[in-house]
Amino acid sequence: MSDVNVGDKSKKGVNIIAALVIVVTCGAFFFIDVPGGLTVRLIDVVELAMAAVVMKNCLIAPKVRTGLFPPWLFMVYCFFFALLILCPVLGIVVYDFEMGLMASSFRFMSFALLVWFCFQLKIDGRQASKGLQRALVIAVVANFIYAVLQKMEFRGIIPWGALPHHYVTLWYQDAKFADWGRTNGLFLNPNKLGWLGVTSYCVFFVGCLHGHRWHKLLAMISILLALLSNSRSAIFTILGVTTVIIFVLAAEMVARGKSKKIVVVRIVELILLQTAGGYTIWQRYAPLFKIKRVMRFVRVASEGTQVDTSFTARIQGHWQNGLNAVQLYPWGTGVDPVACVGVI
Repeated sequence: MSDVNVGDKSKKGVNIIAALVIVVTCGAFFFIDVPGGLTVRLIDVVELAMAAVVMKNCLIAPKVRTGLFPPWLFMVYCFFFALLILCPVLGIVVYDFEMGLMASSFRFMSFALLVWFCFQLKIDGRQASKGLQRALVIAVVANFIYAVLQKMEFRGIIPWGALPHHYVTLWYQDAKFADWGRTNGLFLNPNKLGWLGVTSYCVFFVGCLHGHRWHKLLAMISILLALLSNSRSAIFTILGVTTVIIFVLAAEMVARGKSKKIVVVRIVELILLQTAGGYTIWQRYAPLFKIKRVMRFVRVASEGTQVDTSFTARIQGHWQNGLNAVQLYPWGTGVDPVACVGVI
């Protein structure tokens, strides 16, 4: 009976983590505006549920509050958590910001709260890892399908305005759809789709080196997410991450006693596969993925910032905004700085 209970609890932990990741990666379209300039998202509701579980467990079993961590680490944790609560309150009181700006700060609390939540429900690292992988499979496939539909809409294959994300802009003005033909997937910003691609690529590329066949396909789809989003930071990060992961995991596999020949074969196979895929995309699908926009960022080094208007805006406009913000708020804003001083 005990083994059955342990197995059930393990599955429960995996499913909880998977559900949380799916909400974060696929739930951006679900939100509602409430009075006071506050936007309540689906993830906010999930965070409130997590907070309720943590508070309930603390009240029922007070010892769990300090039993989860060593005393010194618990003090650091409490100090960090208190800052997450105190800073936005001080920002609103001192600078007279809107109450709604506390929402973004509240979301940062979920990262700290998630650690406590997992400890209280006895979700270990292995369960969390398995849940993350399971959720990323769903998130990557779902976002890829929707991103392809968006790209088909850009190309005129699907009538413009037919997809449901257009209705999101009626309530959420900050959503960046139809941005240079970049796709968002199930996010409100193409850069977030690109960084989902980076995150999932890191996870599935490791699986590729360990011989998981399906992970090769999922890693390629993750690369396509970054390309479809046209997020240059995500694309160049994938290139850098690939290099680092290959050498780190190759050394680890050799240290564990695996044949050097097998390791070399897998690395060469992956490099050739990605090189062939990249060359095909470059030659046949450059307009579709807007490769020229990506390469403008590279040309800045030799031709100057004038070849890239986006880069120029960051250097001449956003950088100056950042310097002005430091003078206006030397101790920080306490809340989301983008909402106070604009993009920096």
